[in-house]
Amino acid sequence: MAALAPPVAADYGDPSRQGPLQPMTFPVVGPVSYTDTFGAPRAGGRTHQGQDLMGTKMEPEVAAADGVVSFITLPEASWGYSLTITGDDGWSYHYLHINNDTPGTDDGRAPMQYVFAPGIAKGLRVTAGQLVAYMGDSGDAETTAPHLHFELHDPSDTPVNAFASLNAAPRIDTPLAPPAPFPRLAGPDRVATAVEASRAGWPDGADHVVLAAGDRYAEALPASVLAAKQSGPLLLTTGPTLVDAVRQELTRLHATQATVIGSVPTSVDADLRSTGIGVTRVGTANAPVTTAAAVARLVGAPDHVAVLVNQARFPDGVSAAGLAAGRGWPILLSNTTAVPQGTVDTWRGLGVTTTYLVGGTVVLSDGVAGLAPGRIRLSGPDRYATSVAVARESLRLGGRSGDETELATGSAYPDALAAGAYAAHTGGIVVLVDGSGHFSDGASRDFLSVMGTETSAVDVKAVLGGTQAVSETAYWMLAAMLGRSGAPSS
Repeated sequence: MAALAPPVAADYGDPSRQGPLQPMTFPVVGPVSYTDTFGAPRAGGRTHQGQDLMGTKMEPEVAAADGVVSFITLPEASWGYSLTITGDDGWSYHYLHINNDTPGTDDGRAPMQYVFAPGIAKGLRVTAGQLVAYMGDSGDAETTAPHLHFELHDPSDTPVNAFASLNAAPRIDTPLAPPAPFPRLAGPDRVATAVEASRAGWPDGADHVVLAAGDRYAEALPASVLAAKQSGPLLLTTGPTLVDAVRQELTRLHATQATVIGSVPTSVDADLRSTGIGVTRVGTANAPVTTAAAVARLVGAPDHVAVLVNQARFPDGVSAAGLAAGRGWPILLSNTTAVPQGTVDTWRGLGVTTTYLVGGTVVLSDGVAGLAPGRIRLSGPDRYATSVAVARESLRLGGRSGDETELATGSAYPDALAAGAYAAHTGGIVVLVDGSGHFSDGASRDFLSVMGTETSAVDVKAVLGGTQAVSETAYWMLAAMLGRSGAPSS
């Protein structure tokens, strides 16, 4: 598989030996040069089994045909980074010496985003022209100019000369965007993301909305339950006036009533009323425990159940919102080692006999658990395992379906705030993932990949948040793992 050799005497440009005419898309976007060297001698008595498309480092390499990524070299091997796409007709297309350098260097230390396209993994289905990798000089091509060593194999996996096919292949100017495996509900900030969730969940409008401050996680969590009870979305706002995007969404929803939570400035109430919307205010600014208690009294405690979360630990709170909003159970707030008196008074007043504690003893201590009536702890060794424990309980209780799974980042709360109310409306569950794509979410990935054989088939219906919340790498890795776009899942 070494790439280049000195000129040889044989006539490798002889049209009679230039291979079959296999339909394909040219595998490189950008200028390349190549001559027919298929069958040319190589060191050790080998012959060249491909064509070397000479170009520029980091030129996009694209799928030559519709098919599945059937092989990928990771980590880098002696011949460098490579991948194979097996087309729907059984022919396979092999890409070798994919880039391994940080752009502008020859350091051999490229981060994965400069090697393969985001999410490229074994089992992922790709479309002809879709970006799959970048041109380089990895492996035993380090001493050569950047190029793609491209091989064409017939359905028996026999290498054949790709020269004629390459000559006939149409070229594209821009790599095609891959088909989105599931929608991303996202905007440029937390406010816009909540608006996108509202548009997706309530396309026909909603009479009632709940409005919370986008920078007050501990107020927005209990508010998500109230939104679910009122069959409307949770919207967020920031600043002293109603954000234009929210104003426009209220108009689209034809909303007539808004419940405004806690720290939202009272000046926003006047903005709402000026649009003809009735306003009810619940809670107190900068008093999350009191505000959660006030919301709980409006929600009530169906089945005498409440959910308790640490007011300073957003990942467990986001997971809890998926459970609580889906059942109509109030969310109450605690500290790590002490339960505020306002929370105790609220669960007593509501007649709570069962309390779900979300998070381990580092989040809610055994002392806190000892005070909670009828305590049931849902937890795991990390935030993702806790998320899975909550999702499993949601499914066990019934009325929720893995067919309506919503994914949210476990590393930042803003884009995940609307997830609870949205999942409650769709009848789904919320699962936290590592939005960076660094694989710290092993528990979530295991759950998503095996859930179909345990409880309910998983079908991700939405990812909450933009690329800063759930990166493109994480998004496409999840797609590959779940076998979306028709690809096998392993």
